[in-house]
Formats: sequence, structure tokens, C-alpha cells
Amino acid sequence: MKAFVVDATWDPRPDYEPSPSEMATRKALIGSSVWRHPRADFREVETPEPGPLDVVIKLRRVGFCGSDLHFFETDADGYISYPGLTRFPIVLGHELAGDVVAVGARVTHVRIGEPVTIEDMIRCGTCYPCRIDQPNHCENLDEIGFSLNGGFAEYVRVPARNCWSIASLRQRLASEAELYDCGAMVEPFTVVYNALVHAAGGIRPGAFAVVHGAGPIGLASMAMLRACGAARVIVFETSEERRTLALAMGADSAHDPRRGAAREVVDAETQGLGADLQIEAAGAFAHTLPLMEESVALKGTILVIGRDSAHANIYPEPLQVKRATLVLAKGNAGHGTYPSVLRLIASGRIDPRPMITAKYPFVEIAAALAASGARGHGKILIDVA
Repeated sequence: MKAFVVDATWDPRPDYEPSPSEMATRKALIGSSVWRHPRADFREVETPEPGPLDVVIKLRRVGFCGSDLHFFETDADGYISYPGLTRFPIVLGHELAGDVVAVGARVTHVRIGEPVTIEDMIRCGTCYPCRIDQPNHCENLDEIGFSLNGGFAEYVRVPARNCWSIASLRQRLASEAELYDCGAMVEPFTVVYNALVHAAGGIRPGAFAVVHGAGPIGLASMAMLRACGAARVIVFETSEERRTLALAMGADSAHDPRRGAAREVVDAETQGLGADLQIEAAGAFAHTLPLMEESVALKGTILVIGRDSAHANIYPEPLQVKRATLVLAKGNAGHGTYPSVLRLIASGRIDPRPMITAKYPFVEIAAALAASGARGHGKILIDVA
């Protein structure tokens, strides 16, 4: 089958010592400290066959994620900017939807022909974090599209337990094309749901919320905040196109943080009370964290979802004075997150379709990559079918 394969050079930074496990598996825990000089091309690779507990999915749609882009953006020394789990060579793509075309001998809950999306984080089930129901922190974690082959291919193999049917979405959609579009959009909403509900403990209905960054995770955050009852959602984003998208996804106002003081904007729109919840979705900590420190409300929460390979400084004083909470979130697995997000979309409480700003055919993934790098789009989808 044809697949879009990314490769890079294993060359740990002088100040980073890989663990014995990293050396043995070539699975880096901090990719930005290990992998250099990324390159990608289409290749003919072996079509996957299911193991006893696996399924094979014929891909229909795959979302282009900011994490995918970070595989190609490098620093002055050629190291990738993505700071998370990585192994090369790899087929990218973890936001996907398609049809099950083969099932393993021991699979009983997934049927051939079923339209599905996937939970991309694959936990071992036996390590300490897994045994205390913390699958996002599995000590032997693999991730589809990061350390295992993903969706920028004709077919992908995944554990059957990671599949979730998207058939329930049909009731609100006009076509099968929209079914796969929305199926590929589920993953970013699960990242936000995990962060907002499980990590941060949710929000009070009537809360004032601020989102920094209106890329896909930021846009998903706005819709989720609306669904959870936020009274006002304020957005800061440098891209004019994305500020327009923010309003379409539920923001009450959208501002360029380079023009005027963010604190003054938040004060004006919250009657001087500040933000009960602020979400970092830009992955630009040096710029966003100082603004968030200034605007936090009494007992407010700063929730970090964005990823940034740079070290960041935090000034604790305003957070201590306001008895604020800083929460850092990772992952989207377990805890009923996927079925909850699917129910929100099926009920119409959340509609991901306004986020979709472009579609590219499978053979034009490189063009989609270039378009994503301009950071003006919401979500770019790859049409594999």
C-alpha cells in the first residue's frame, strides 16, 4: 500500500542522555531532544494484517494536527520541535476515520464494515499508572502516528479496544462524507475534554473563560467551554483568519494579543473579576503564561494543553495572591472520554464542521503540510478515500 512516511536522524543532544529503554526501542520520550533533520516521502509499505485483538481500517479522512507540523519544524541545530513521544520512521496521522475491513480472531465488539474513529493512545494495561486507571501516563505507552504507524496511508492496524463507532453521528449529518469528516475531528475534542473535565475538574456554569490560541485545540476548547456552560469565552489569537473562526466556534470576542493589553481586555469583559479559567492552546509559553498570570481571577485556573519544547518561566506571586491553580494536561485516553465526545457531537451540543477550512487529496499531503505551516487554517483534512 502507499503511505506517507516520515524519517529523521537519531542524534541525542549533548545534554540529553537517553534511557536504556529509549536506546533499545529507539522510542524517544522527548523527541525534540533526540531527532534531527526530518524528511518525508510517499513509499510502498506492507499492507497491515490484524493480530488476534486488532482491526484493520480502510482510511477515509485524516486530520492534519499541529503535532504533525511540529515533526517538520526544526531549530537552528535541525532538531524537531515536537517535544513528546516519537519513533522514526513512522507513518503520521492520528486523527482519523474509516471503515473496518478486517478483524482479528478474538475481536467480538467491532464488525467489518463499521465506520470508526480511534483512540490513538495505546496503553499496556499492566504498569502502575495503567493499574490505577491513569492510561495517559502509561509507562510503556505507544501512540498511533507517533511511535506506531498512523493514518496517512491506505490502511492502518489498531487494537480493537481503541476503536469507537461513529455511526451515531449519522442522525445529524447530511452525507457519508460529513460522517467521516466529523469522525476525523473527534480526537482534538477528546484532548480538550480530558484536559478540561478530567485534569482541571471542569468549570462552573457561568464562568468567565479565556483561550490563548485559536488553532484546532483552541477552537475545540471554545466549543467545549460553551457546551459546559461558560458565560463568556474570550480568545487571543494573532491570526485574523483564526479569530474569525473563533467566533464561529463559540467565542464571544477574539483579540490580537499584539494590540493592546490582554489584561485590560479581560478586565473589561469580566467586570474586573478576571478569568476563572484560562486555556493555553498556543504552545507558546513565553508569550502566553505572563498574560495568563496577569488575568487570573480569585481561585482561578490556568490549564495548559499546548505543547512547547522551550523552557518557560513562571512568576508565582500573582498566582499565590489569587490562590490560583496551575494544571498541565496530557492525552485523551480512557475515562469514557471518547463516548462522551461522540455523544456531544451526535446531540448537536458540539459541531466540529465550522473548524474544517480545507481538504486535500491523499497525494497532496505535502501541500497540506505547507498550508498548515501558515497557521491560518482551522482543521485541514486529508481525503484518503
